[in-house]
Amino acid sequence: MPQRSHPSPPPQEPTVAETVAALRRSGFTKSYGVHGNQVRDEETRELLPPTDFAIEEFYRFEGDSDPADEAIVMALENLGSRAHGILVAGYGPTASAEENAVLPQFLDRRARARG
Repeated sequence: MPQRSHPSPPPQEPTVAETVAALRRSGFTKSYGVHGNQVRDEETRELLPPTDFAIEEFYRFEGDSDPADEAIVMALENLGSRAHGILVAGYGPTASAEENAVLPQFLDRRARARG
């Protein structure tokens, strides 16, 4: 009797932490956050307008069973200083009003790569 073949499990998607670690290794060393209607450098506490940033890479994570697990990770370049960093934010029901207002203002460089 032939043995039944079991499909291998699907490859594991990277976690938010693994994605952040990989981006840090590739040179995105700053940490950014949203504060009010601006982007804050978490190390220096400097506040900058979102129009000073461009998205280099973008990752969206969906919670399998909990919408609170939804997050986005963005690899950003500060267009003035040329510093590279990471911003982790919620999206969907977990996004704050501040995040919803700031994030669409980033220049999206990914569109150039596609077109």
